[in-house]
Amino acid sequence: MLPKLSETEKVGGRFSSETTSGASQNLSFSRRLTSLFTSTSLRKFSRLPFLEQIWLLRAGFYLLLVSRLHERFPVRRTQRLLSRLSRMSHCSTSSLTITRAVWAVLTVSPLLRGASNCFVRALVLQALLAEHGITTQLYVGFAPKGETVEGHAWLEHDNEVLIGDIEDLSRYRAHATVYSSQTT
Repeated sequence: MLPKLSETEKVGGRFSSETTSGASQNLSFSRRLTSLFTSTSLRKFSRLPFLEQIWLLRAGFYLLLVSRLHERFPVRRTQRLLSRLSRMSHCSTSSLTITRAVWAVLTVSPLLRGASNCFVRALVLQALLAEHGITTQLYVGFAPKGETVEGHAWLEHDNEVLIGDIEDLSRYRAHATVYSSQTT
């Protein structure tokens, strides 16, 4: 069983930033980027252990890449590119790999435009974990909402939701297409 993240860790843990609060979610991209590089944020980042800094930088790279590709290309093409990148940089696995990867994605995603999308976060986490040989399943589900349909994406490992776990997840019916990462 995976260790559960506390509420503090879900919004960024030790590297949480003022930009993750609900009131400042409406800031423009340039203002959020500027606030990301404030001396306080950089000081917090520099105090993190080196391995956590690397996780944040890798998550940031993947989140930027996927959010931009997701805007321009079909999902399958984006996923193929991520799969190739993951195979090129196969890393060792430790017991904290999944927890650190989830923490990094949840910490960086609110700071980048387009990266807070549930599908983008799930796809990025899948790529980061695939680098470590961890097989995951990405589900895309749909639920009725009034006269429209609402979609949601989540990532699972060993039947446990890693990212995208929301209170009413059970109301989403997984679409027939499930994206699975494969270890090679």
